[in-house]
Amino acid sequence: MLIPTFEVTPKLHKEQLESLRFQLLTPAHGQLIKHSVRISCEGKVKALYLKSEAADGADKPIKDISYKAALRALQLMRFNPASNSRRSAVDKNSSGGDLVLGWMDAGRPPREDIFRAGHRDYFPVAMWLVPLLKDFEQAFQKHLPEYWQFHLEQAKRLVRPPAEKLQTLHRVADLHERQMLAQWDQTRYYHFPGTEAFSTLTLNHNVVFLAHQDGNNVPNTLSCLAAFGSYARGALCLPRLGVSFDLKPGDLLIADTNEEYHGTVGQPFGNRYSVVAYLHGSLIPRSG
Repeated sequence: MLIPTFEVTPKLHKEQLESLRFQLLTPAHGQLIKHSVRISCEGKVKALYLKSEAADGADKPIKDISYKAALRALQLMRFNPASNSRRSAVDKNSSGGDLVLGWMDAGRPPREDIFRAGHRDYFPVAMWLVPLLKDFEQAFQKHLPEYWQFHLEQAKRLVRPPAEKLQTLHRVADLHERQMLAQWDQTRYYHFPGTEAFSTLTLNHNVVFLAHQDGNNVPNTLSCLAAFGSYARGALCLPRLGVSFDLKPGDLLIADTNEEYHGTVGQPFGNRYSVVAYLHGSLIPRSG
């Protein structure tokens, strides 16, 4: 599948972007992209959009079996209500919720491990997301091979101290699940189980995000995003670039959400789940 590349010029300057911070975005902020495309700006890849309906078989960015397993996992998880979120980018009036899985050493209660409690409590179910994450990794390798090498180098920086072990396993009631976690606790890196390119996932259900930058990911790394369920609306807009992506089930978006402002256009209607995979910067070992 040949992916066209477009070089775009910024549509908004810094002051205009700052005025959008934590504001609702509208269709006027970005032209809707309806085909697979690679978008560059100022010499850097800013987005790679891979449409499922334009591909067949092995060329699909997300395999059917990966999609079905991920959707089932998402349907079994309990999301934290948006109204209770401490994240400034979440529209507290939206009807859905979110859940963070994997590793993150930022904004956690002092009695919790770096390994997120939501993942600890849903460990077996979360493993159903691994085929999806492997599809993300394959998309990096196939369509952004030079970036992929850089991404792997950054992922290998997230080294776990040998003496660090999970301190909250006693909160897992099921013995088998506790044994699974204890075995996996020997891992060397802050990587999501079964992957080599991601440390952390944010799962969303019908959440509206106000315009924001992620800002806390490993610098110069890209995030992967896919949507699931039966829904309408909820496109993701990158206002500085003047583009929006209305992800359909099976589509994949790789984007620079760390540096680029982005947000949801419109309240999703139906049941829209999304998975965002990335490398979190809080896990980079501190020098000295």
